[in-house]
Amino acid sequence: MLQILWILSLVLLVFVLFLTQKGKDPYGTFHLALNKVHEDERHPQTEWLNMGYWKNTRIFPEACQALALHLVTAAAPIAGGRVLDVGHGSGDSLLLQLSHPAIPRPSLLCGITSLSAHHIRSKQRVEDFLSSDASMRGQTRVILHQCDAVCSVDSNVEHPLSPSASDEFTTILALDCAYHFHTRFDFLQQSYPRLAPGGRIALADICFSSSPNRFLSSLLPIIRIMPRENMITKEQYIKDLQEIGFVDISVEDITDWVFPGFQSFLGKQGGAWKWFGRMVGWLERWKGRFVIVTAARPVYLLE
Repeated sequence: MLQILWILSLVLLVFVLFLTQKGKDPYGTFHLALNKVHEDERHPQTEWLNMGYWKNTRIFPEACQALALHLVTAAAPIAGGRVLDVGHGSGDSLLLQLSHPAIPRPSLLCGITSLSAHHIRSKQRVEDFLSSDASMRGQTRVILHQCDAVCSVDSNVEHPLSPSASDEFTTILALDCAYHFHTRFDFLQQSYPRLAPGGRIALADICFSSSPNRFLSSLLPIIRIMPRENMITKEQYIKDLQEIGFVDISVEDITDWVFPGFQSFLGKQGGAWKWFGRMVGWLERWKGRFVIVTAARPVYLLE
């Protein structure tokens, strides 16, 4: 009986989300409220938009930064490297790479976001930061693109992952976003030749401990969380990376420090956030796993 109630509640949530999101991108500026550290804070200092890494905090912006740091650390960027940050939202991950003492400064920081509002906001925030420190402006060249994560063959938009692009990257990052891509495999396939030999890709992503059931496979595409093609197991994820040519593959399962903390935080927000938090819980119940995936392009390519 309890399972039936869960399913009915989920169906209701899906119906509401379908009506409100139809024809829209699933993200906008709603996340700003989540970044408020104090109730009376009118303009939050951060604009993070990820599920967070809740191991040592209960504060949303701190958890989001912790997840970003966990991802960047796993990617092992190098000083003076060339970094592509895909799905950077309003720009907090970009600012992190320009300012955090634990992250080596890149010579090139390139960004991709599909939303116009996020692109404009990121550009403004990065320019404000660089203008506040003249030495930073000369240290790192920042180029931001408004485009889909996956490069379309017939697109006229300049894209960092285009076969004709000139830049090679030492690091490619995708923070809590690759499961949205159409498709993740296409993104990984396009990323591989754009990595410099020995370069690494790192993703904070969602996969499954076993193949999703038919209900979940139908649900997630409807509410625009995840295309069916991206609903793969850890084993299939590794196989896909190997098929493309990646080596030194690692998949770290950090589910216990992501889903429960994020669900608990959203539950305290009330209203629609509480429902979304329950959906995160259902995702974990149905074998969803939050993982840090890293892989490298070989230094020497076999003929």
